[in-house]
Amino acid sequence: MNSRVEASGQHRLPVYIAVDTSASMFGQAAEAFKQGVKYLLGALKAEEFAGDIYVSQLFFSVHAARYGSLVPLKQFVFSNPEMGGASRLKPLLELLSQCLEDDLNPSSPSGRGDYKALIFIFTDGCFSDQRDMPAKLLDQIRERCARLVLIGCGARADYTALKRFSPDIVRIDTYQPGELEEHIDLRWL
Repeated sequence: MNSRVEASGQHRLPVYIAVDTSASMFGQAAEAFKQGVKYLLGALKAEEFAGDIYVSQLFFSVHAARYGSLVPLKQFVFSNPEMGGASRLKPLLELLSQCLEDDLNPSSPSGRGDYKALIFIFTDGCFSDQRDMPAKLLDQIRERCARLVLIGCGARADYTALKRFSPDIVRIDTYQPGELEEHIDLRWL
């Protein structure tokens, strides 16, 4: 699914919201990610550049899937996922890499392209494939995004595991207003 904007001149800020839908995300963790997504969308809508923000959502467990192409923030509606299965990060990283390749309009002599993407991953960090993590793929994603933020959900969230993937961590269980805004900071636009 390619969501490039054809020659509109729009300089978009892509935001990808990825949610771990594994069985370990039931109960408190599921409520935490739902609350976290509300916080995130509220913070994005409050941004001065909200009109430039385009959002897409991805879900992952054993497999990763995308639910909708990039759409303007004001049109975005979050879909509640079905939960179950093991939590594997590799399929999500592969999907994110493909999304970044397909979606982002590059700069050209005739105009500037999209901004680097913001990626928010809601998870408990209990990945079943941590030992097989493709470091090269993770590095490629980091290079192609402005920020990769992992958002810990639930009392059993493994923050040690999350810190291996990004220094940008938010804890929903101890969330304070303004924390997500620190990771969204768009003054660089």
